[in-house]
Amino acid sequence: MYDPEREPRNASRWLKLLQSWQAQRLQASFAGFLGDPVRRALIADLAGGERTAGALARGAHAAFGIGGPAVSQHLAVLKAHGFARVRPRGRERVYRLAPDGFAAAEHWLLAWRPFWEAAFDRLGDELDRAADQA
Repeated sequence: MYDPEREPRNASRWLKLLQSWQAQRLQASFAGFLGDPVRRALIADLAGGERTAGALARGAHAAFGIGGPAVSQHLAVLKAHGFARVRPRGRERVYRLAPDGFAAAEHWLLAWRPFWEAAFDRLGDELDRAADQA
């Protein structure tokens, strides 16, 4: 039976669950992006413009000694987290940067901004004190 007194409480609980899930997804996206040096190198390569999967694989092999299948897995992670998009061009797959993942990363970083600003302020105060004592 419908109880209007319970609706706000249940709606609030579902909203909190949704927000928690979104926060976890943002954190996972950001960690997935930054968590591996190969992915960071692929992003750096893509920052120069569109690249074929083969060109990205050759660059990753030269820098990290990994093969095409491993690069393909890294590209799939970047694509799944919104950092890269792919389109077919004949028999090739062409990758480019996508803004979605970067927007999520920026959102996640901004949530932590008060913490790191306060930490940098404290560090600045300590450096000033050390300079005054020297």
